[in-house]
Amino acid sequence: MKKLSEYKSKVIKYGNSQAISLNQKAMEAAGLNMGDRLEIVSVKHHKIVFKKVEEPTFKEKIQAFYKNDGKYTE
Repeated sequence: MKKLSEYKSKVIKYGNSQAISLNQKAMEAAGLNMGDRLEIVSVKHHKIVFKKVEEPTFKEKIQAFYKNDGKYTE
């Protein structure tokens, strides 16, 4: 496995926001897929640590909807 410093990324403009561009190998090493949501865990000494947010699948959301008598909750 490569050292993390070998995966290069870049901060880019994305509409009115900024985004971090990751190459495919870094995505694979981190177990990330397009559309995954990330949460910032910590920021210090010019380092940002992200954590993948585990969200229920669409099927799980539908099942919860019907279990709650058709009421949507988050």
